[in-house]
Amino acid sequence: MKNRGYINGFSLIETAISLLIIGIVSSICMTQLALFTTIDRTRRTQEHCNIIINALGAYFIATDGRLPDPTEKTVNEFGSVPFKELGIMEKFSKDGNGKNILYRVNPYIGIQITNLQHIKLGIEEFTVPYADKIAF
Repeated sequence: MKNRGYINGFSLIETAISLLIIGIVSSICMTQLALFTTIDRTRRTQEHCNIIINALGAYFIATDGRLPDPTEKTVNEFGSVPFKELGIMEKFSKDGNGKNILYRVNPYIGIQITNLQHIKLGIEEFTVPYADKIAF
């Protein structure tokens, strides 16, 4: 028998199956990459919060029980971490997404505790976009 001019190569079905397998593997990789990115940002935010807490503790000791005011208004308002006043780099005042970490000072710091509501001393609260995933 003579060769009737067929060209050796992949058939359309083989090519379609190959592309399907590549698509499935790449979608799995992309979801894992997104998960690892989220985990890394959460870890970085936790590290930055720990640095801020240590800097605030050192500031508290150095200033005889005073914490920097996060805002000019009142003590009980959220404000950005005053990184210059604390002596830390600006990158540590941002979370894993590059947004400012906010905090507020408990207004009852240094006052005798008479109520369980006021039991938290010092830094009352941090806010980050995904704070529910981080244990402070």
